[in-house]
Amino acid sequence: MEIKPLSQANIQPIADCFNQAFEDYFVKFNATPEYLAERWHTAGVDYSMSFGCYDNNKLVGFVIHGTNPERGEAYNAGTGVIPEFRRKGIVKKLYEAAIPVLKKNAIRQVRLEVITKNQPAINAYSTLGFKEKRKLLCFRGQVNIESTGKFRIQKTDAINTELFRSFLDVEPSWENGFDALIRKREPLEIYEIMGQEKVIGFGIRFSGTGYIPLLGIHPEFRRIGAGKELFSYLSANTSEVRLNNIDSRSLPMTQFLTKVGLENHLNQFEMILKI
Repeated sequence: MEIKPLSQANIQPIADCFNQAFEDYFVKFNATPEYLAERWHTAGVDYSMSFGCYDNNKLVGFVIHGTNPERGEAYNAGTGVIPEFRRKGIVKKLYEAAIPVLKKNAIRQVRLEVITKNQPAINAYSTLGFKEKRKLLCFRGQVNIESTGKFRIQKTDAINTELFRSFLDVEPSWENGFDALIRKREPLEIYEIMGQEKVIGFGIRFSGTGYIPLLGIHPEFRRIGAGKELFSYLSANTSEVRLNNIDSRSLPMTQFLTKVGLENHLNQFEMILKI
């Protein structure tokens, strides 16, 4: 077996390996090369710092890293080994190859997310030195909130990172963060909610879906209907609303999502490896 960077690899064999690796996963995947290419572009993936394990020139395992050298961080956007090559220490070998390259490129820690029920993966990452940092909650369901008309909502073309960040209690997960959303090539719908003639909150929605990666309300304008007004707007004309990786420590957000009728159907741990 040979470990080498994925910088020269085509997306199709990576997608084939990805689907084989996740065929028995908790969440069913049938990822197209186009889907993975777009998702990993959004995550800031650097294929020169992502690695594959090859057996007779066939890709049998991989680790994909998004990077943010300015913050000294990398993000494990996907790790997989096809079933017949598991329990051979491939993930350990992948990281033995990756860590020196990450360090050389000013990366000092690696983040990843793993489903809380996936104990074998948690054990494997823990063996590599990853430690649990926080719990992330995923919500979905139908929402039926009537607009009160107390607040005005307007669409905007740009993500005002500095302002919007001030409305959040905790750091977003990597793929829901501002850097990732700014990189996204598919259309986003960005909304601001107004109160007292100023922006008091925001919400971002993926066009054509019920997925809301990020929203926030200024603390002074919570519990007076602004959040419900914004959520009513964001959830309109969709059969199911989805929000992933909400920090469990953000009690105002988790309590709000439960109150409007969404189900907490899946949880993940964010884990950190210091290198």
